[in-house]
Amino acid sequence: GSGGDPMSGPLRVGVIYTIAPYLLPQLIPALHRHAPAMPLFLKEDFTANLIPALKAGELDVIVIALPFAEPGLVAQPVYQEPFRVVVPAGHPWVERSDIHPDELDGQNLLLLGQGNCFRDQVLESCPRLTGPDALEHSLEGSSLETIRYMVASGAGVAVMPSTAADPLIEREPMVKVLPFSGKQASRTVGLVWRVTFPRPQAIDAVRAAVLSCQLPGATAVR
Repeated sequence: GSGGDPMSGPLRVGVIYTIAPYLLPQLIPALHRHAPAMPLFLKEDFTANLIPALKAGELDVIVIALPFAEPGLVAQPVYQEPFRVVVPAGHPWVERSDIHPDELDGQNLLLLGQGNCFRDQVLESCPRLTGPDALEHSLEGSSLETIRYMVASGAGVAVMPSTAADPLIEREPMVKVLPFSGKQASRTVGLVWRVTFPRPQAIDAVRAAVLSCQLPGATAVR
């Protein structure tokens, strides 16, 4: 309702598939501390579906990978996270300290399916993977978690954001997580909302809650 407390009443939040499983377990309790009277209605989907839902007023704010710019919408970066290479424990690279993006060419690379912007970001960060034959050895997984299990089984190597990859160092002995060498391939994660959204304080609360999360490898974008 108008003129009510912006911090009370549900907030409808959309989150892309490659962020939701890694951010939400910490975001929900953090936001509950910041705004206990603001329950979240959550929608996980592709960026291409979240944007129209946001514009139509079905969602209040979305969490996606930036850059993104469109009239009538505000995009605010919140954190940046580096990409990692995840390889099976028996892979020759396990002795290495880092991997150059060009070295992924010719590997059995496990990628997310079409529609995931993270797939496109991986291909952009490894320019040699865009040639006509570059992806002939690639396999597709439906989620980063599925890809992680495929790597563990020895099916190939994968590129994952640090929030998904770094926890595996302690938890998953069947894979090795390696950084990229040289210029760090990374993604910036941010919030997008309508210019006309009447509860900017609610957006600020979401941003503060995200920044209070301990997201492995991520750095705040102030």
